Amino acid sequence: MISSFFRRIVFGMLFLLCFFLGWTARAQKVPVTEKQLSNGMRLLLVERHDEPSIAGGWVAHVGSSNERPGITGTAHLFEHMMFKGTPTIGTKDYSKDVTIISGQERIRDEMRREEQKMRAGYRHGDVDDLLKPENKTEHYKERCY
Repeated sequence: MISSFFRRIVFGMLFLLCFFLGWTARAQKVPVTEKQLSNGMRLLLVERHDEPSIAGGWVAHVGSSNERPGITGTAHLFEHMMFKGTPTIGTKDYSKDVTIISGQERIRDEMRREEQKMRAGYRHGDVDDLLKPENKTEHYKERCY
């Protein structure tokens, strides 16, 4: 026989569960307008009048989960074309982009060298927490990475 105390706890938990499930269901009811462009791209739009901005995102079904044996690596190639560009795609001044990317890579290599020094200090017990600003190397602090 279940005591009245446990019965109240079970009913209380069921009540909370129903309450939160109902609250979540109401919170997720957002009016979405769907439009399809002439090229087949589908747009999902949500109007929000509380903020004067536009946000967007898109999904291209080109990830590794969409590849098949024998045709792999396309997603990675696509990523490089989108974010790094090629001499003809994704950039207006390829030589300037190459210069900027080279500079970024030099800085990242420099950061890796400093982080390697900090990890060595951590392993030797000279550093207690790698995330603390005071435990960064002087060069790392100077450059304000």
